[in-house]
Amino acid sequence: MKEKIKIIAEIAQGFEGKYEQSKLLIKAGANAGADAVKFQMVYADELATEDYQHYPLFKNLEFTDKQWKDLKDYADELGTEFIVDIFGETSLETAQKIGIKTIKVHGTDISNLGLLNSIAEKKISDVILGVGGANWEEIKTAIKILKGKKLILLCGFQGYPTKTEDNHISRMQLIYQKVLKIHQNFTVGFADHPDDKKYNNTISITAV
Repeated sequence: MKEKIKIIAEIAQGFEGKYEQSKLLIKAGANAGADAVKFQMVYADELATEDYQHYPLFKNLEFTDKQWKDLKDYADELGTEFIVDIFGETSLETAQKIGIKTIKVHGTDISNLGLLNSIAEKKISDVILGVGGANWEEIKTAIKILKGKKLILLCGFQGYPTKTEDNHISRMQLIYQKVLKIHQNFTVGFADHPDDKKYNNTISITAV
């Protein structure tokens, strides 16, 4: 039996560190019929040093544990799953503490073996693993570390914007076939950042 297509509303940093705005975005995602909403759980010290020019911006995106928990509870009330991107040990710990089921690991952390091993030890059951910029050896190593998790391998070229010919959709099938030999509990997903508005829907439908 094939799995139902899961649509994730990407909030990213669009909440701008504003709690009420976050709730409005969750509500918008739920009203649009999204199965989940995904936020970037930002802690400035996981992303930059204090002398970095955008450090204050990251700092302004931080929420307390209670705020994150309240947002998750609000999403639950609306019937949509609350997913977060994690970028280090602090966000990983917070995600587990507030009862997050699914976390996203950015493609830039696919070779961050320390973080992957920490994720493997957590009770969080589902991991979306960005593989858009990774080679096969990196993907294989990450999968072996996360062997106890249900994985969503998220393909898609991560440039902003992405030209249609650069989306590498055919890579989805190749990765699926190779992963099937070493891990059974997984599915494949696709994230695009289209350049051509004419083909916005076409690219997603082709990925499906």
